[in-house]
Amino acid sequence: MGKRITDPALQGLSYYARTKLRREMAAKAVEPEVVLPEETVRELLTERFGALNTISDQTVKGFNRACIISGPAGIGKSHCVMQAARKFEERGGKVGVIKGFARPTGLYRALYDHSAQNDLLVFDDCDSAFNDVICLNLLKAALELSDTRRISWMAETKMLTDDGDRLPRTFEYSGNIIFLTNIDMQRQVEIGNGMSAHYEALMSRSLYIDLGIRTKREQIIRIKQVVEEGTLSSHGITAKDASEILEFIEENNEKLRELSLRLVVKLGNLRRHNPKDWKSLGRITCCKG
Repeated sequence: MGKRITDPALQGLSYYARTKLRREMAAKAVEPEVVLPEETVRELLTERFGALNTISDQTVKGFNRACIISGPAGIGKSHCVMQAARKFEERGGKVGVIKGFARPTGLYRALYDHSAQNDLLVFDDCDSAFNDVICLNLLKAALELSDTRRISWMAETKMLTDDGDRLPRTFEYSGNIIFLTNIDMQRQVEIGNGMSAHYEALMSRSLYIDLGIRTKREQIIRIKQVVEEGTLSSHGITAKDASEILEFIEENNEKLRELSLRLVVKLGNLRRHNPKDWKSLGRITCCKG
C-alpha cells in the first residue's frame, strides 16, 4: 500500500505532480520574499484592474468571445464586470448571470438560452462548473475558435424549455462569456492536476487576466484603493469612516477571518450603528479567537 497523502495541497494529484509541487514548495521555503513598495503594488493593481475593465467591456460588446478573470473573492472584480453588463442590458442586450452552482444539464440550458449573436453569460464565482468535466467540455465547445460553434447533448436525459418544449440535442452557439473565478488556473496548469488539460484548453480559447493578488498585504492595498476611490459610498461609508475602518483592518489583519470589501461594509455598518464600541464588536464578530 502506498504512503497516505495527508497534505490537502497534494491530495488528488499524480505522483509526478506531487513531486513537482513539493520541489516548488521547498524552493519557496529558501527563497527570500521580495516585498515591493506599496506605490509599486498600487501601480500594478491599477494596471491589472484597468485591463479587467477594458477586456470585460470589449467582451460584453462582442469584440472577444470570452475572458477569464482570476482573483481572490471580495476585491471588486464582480462589480467591474456587472457595471458593463448592466449598461449592455440597458441598450437592449441579453445577459444571463450564473452564481453559486451549476450542473451540466443546467449549463447546457443556459448556453442554449443565451446562444444568439452577442448574448452574454457571466459566471460569477460559479467554480463548480470548473470542477466538472462535462461542464468544461460544454464550455470548450461554446468557445471554439471555428466560425461555427456547435454544442451537443447526446445523453438520454431530456431537457425542456420554460414553455415545455424539448431542447434540441445540438445547437449553434454565437454568444460571449465572462468567467469570474477564485481559481488560479495558470497555477493549476503548472502543477498538473486532473483538470489541468481542461483549464489549459479553456484559457487558450479566452483572454485570461490574473489579477495578481497573492498576499494579505496585496489584498489590503487593493481594499484601500477601492475605499479611497469612494466606491463604497453607496453603502453609507464616509471618508472619515473609511480612514478608521482601514486603520482597524491593518491593526487586526492577522486575526481577521477575511480580507475583502464585504468586510469593509460590515465594519461600516457596525460603526454607523455602534459609534462608541464598534471596534470591540468588530473584533468579536470579524476576528478569529
